Amino acid sequence: MHKGTLAVACSYFAKLFRNSYAECETSTSKITLVKEAADAFPAFLDYVYYLRTDVEILTTDNATALYHIGQYFGLQSLTWEVSSSATRIY
Repeated sequence: MHKGTLAVACSYFAKLFRNSYAECETSTSKITLVKEAADAFPAFLDYVYYLRTDVEILTTDNATALYHIGQYFGLQSLTWEVSSSATRIY
């Protein structure tokens, strides 16, 4: 992952990379996710890189997980996209 892309898109990563956490020194980070969030994480990364939710990314199977991932990582546009798309995908 490119730190700059993550930092620009998500407040969580911006704070992480800006401060003197161990992750800054090693350029690695371990994030523990529940299964549903882990399954949806590739779609989250697609959204971060392409800033889009479409039928291939946002599904009934991952919408709730993407919403919570967006909240956790401070990606407001994703939580808004999931919320506004809820009627379309359900």
